[in-house]
Amino acid sequence: MHGWLRPNPLTLPTLLRRVRRTGIQLALLSNAPEPIAQAIDHSRWSAALRPLLLQLSPGRRQARPAAFQIVLRDLGAKPDEVLFIDDRAENTAAARNLGMRTITFTSASALDRELCLVARA
Repeated sequence: MHGWLRPNPLTLPTLLRRVRRTGIQLALLSNAPEPIAQAIDHSRWSAALRPLLLQLSPGRRQARPAAFQIVLRDLGAKPDEVLFIDDRAENTAAARNLGMRTITFTSASALDRELCLVARA
């Protein structure tokens, strides 16, 4: 649980810079158990992001299309309006199959480069 509550120290600033530049809305899709979801929601780093915490039932896999449909409905967004970032290729592939733009996270520096490319598109 402790690892989930400490974000990568390079990734968080990368995302925050992009949010400040673009004014985009961030949402967190999680299948974490309720105690972890609550801890994330009350952590210092999530307060800086001001995320919308979208929690799936524990054990439900993110790669299922229904999970993304829930996110789209809750955000009031169309698939082509969403950029989904995840470190698991199966999750980004599932989101891409629904029409979302995706980035498979590998590192903070790669994320920054890919966010710049998405912003230009």
